[in-house]
Amino acid sequence: MEKKFYNISEVSKMISRNASTIRFWETKFSKIKPLKRAGGRRFYRQEDIELLKEINYLLQNKKLTIDGAKKYLQSKNNQIEDSVTETLREIVGSLKEVQEIL
Repeated sequence: MEKKFYNISEVSKMISRNASTIRFWETKFSKIKPLKRAGGRRFYRQEDIELLKEINYLLQNKKLTIDGAKKYLQSKNNQIEDSVTETLREIVGSLKEVQEIL
């Protein structure tokens, strides 16, 4: 069974980056929001880890800058939002057709 929360040292090992790098990325990417406990201990959810892996890939493999990675992620989020909006419009249209039939 998969854990729900991981501490920064576990995440650091998962993505092969120092904890200080992960903390730095938190300041640059507002979507990274670990839970913080007493004493400032950070606990990351699976979605935080996936985002950190993607950021690591963009910076390490794609050789993007921090700003380039931010723009890429924002563009990706906009595409997803557009897709969801279009799907919702289609659903509303279908529901209106059903309502007219009834």
